[in-house]
Amino acid sequence: MYKTDHKLELINIFENNKDKTYSAVALVEELKEKMNKTTIYRQLKSLEKNSTIRRVYNPTTETYEYQYSNGCNSHLHLKCKSCGNVIHLSCSEANSFMEHIYENHGFRIDNLSTTIFGICKECMTDGRNS
Repeated sequence: MYKTDHKLELINIFENNKDKTYSAVALVEELKEKMNKTTIYRQLKSLEKNSTIRRVYNPTTETYEYQYSNGCNSHLHLKCKSCGNVIHLSCSEANSFMEHIYENHGFRIDNLSTTIFGICKECMTDGRNS
């Protein structure tokens, strides 16, 4: 497998799962038959540097996770602590909130690295609201 194929393999995983996040450990496990650990870490660093993916700290698992970031620099994210799904929060109310924070508190929110953790509606309905 050529090095560009390694990068494409990772990009495909993220593009096909835009509402999921992956730890480096999970990716190493998933791709262990296709590429080695060093290659995966190197490709993750490269993809993060060119903004194809974003790295976010998950305080629930106390690890960094990676997510596809194409277009994610203009909105906030919600992440369910139960199922792990990510919701892209691109609505006028969220934008108004960010404007309010800037205008009234002199603080600009970094959209690309901001994730709000909670429980999604599906998990609340299913009773998985731990």
